[in-house]
Amino acid sequence: RHNAASPSASAMTSSSIHAAGRVVGKKDTARKAAFCLLGIVVLAVYLPAVFNEFVDWDDLSLIIQNPRFNHPTWQSVGYYFTHPFQNLYMPVTCALWAGLGKIGSIETSDALGARLNPYVFHLASVLLHTIATAAVFAILCRTTKKIWPSLAGAMLFAVHPLQVESVAFVGAM
Repeated sequence: RHNAASPSASAMTSSSIHAAGRVVGKKDTARKAAFCLLGIVVLAVYLPAVFNEFVDWDDLSLIIQNPRFNHPTWQSVGYYFTHPFQNLYMPVTCALWAGLGKIGSIETSDALGARLNPYVFHLASVLLHTIATAAVFAILCRTTKKIWPSLAGAMLFAVHPLQVESVAFVGAM
């Protein structure tokens, strides 16, 4: 048996599915464009920090004078999961510093006595901030269900002056 109402109902259903797909497609394209714009802005603002040296403040005591970072081994990466550092238990940060020290180890010492490439540490900080900014955007999109206000909020998070220290200063990573 063939129902005459069936073809038009299926045609309506089919056209509404295609229309919904176009709406979702436009939304996904806008979200992807916003993610790309955020990445470009964060890199444009903070990429100059990658070429900074270590700072003779906390970088000296936190990283350069620490033999587990300044002459790193792969064992030093896991050491801080079982041992505090300067009476602080911050194993993820210390493991990150140790891992970056292993990756960015160089042969000659700089003026502060570091045998570490500061650019590796600064680049990691910029990349972490880029990921954090993308996470802020995703959370705002999920809570507001609106792309452009979420982009504005994530952009504010990305370039706010309070973020400069945590991105440009290795010891604040």
